[in-house]
Amino acid sequence: MKPLVLWLLFFSTPAVAAPPLTLRAQDIVGDWVSLRACSEGLYKFTFDGKYRGYCWDTAEAGRWSLRNGNKITITHYDDPDKETVSAKSRRDTIIILGFEPHSDRTFMYVRFHDRADKWMK
Repeated sequence: MKPLVLWLLFFSTPAVAAPPLTLRAQDIVGDWVSLRACSEGLYKFTFDGKYRGYCWDTAEAGRWSLRNGNKITITHYDDPDKETVSAKSRRDTIIILGFEPHSDRTFMYVRFHDRADKWMK
């Protein structure tokens, strides 16, 4: 009987949800190295909203902004040389799933290009 009571107590306790992640620009700004999806890929976010991404033999550039607390929207340049964007510019969204700070680096868990990834700064 005691195991049944413990089992009922364990499974009837409501799960506590983690608080929603709210990011600030200073959380994102810097150079991030991909550790999973694009091994040794580099993603650069600047305070003035510029973005550069390098993955294997691909380079991309654009503007970035925070949305909905845990999302980064990247608007790619129509012309990287002139750094122009328009309503037709391609947009990508990076969803930030969490952070893991350490004394000498920070890990950021993301979903980007429909893949889970771990970035290090």
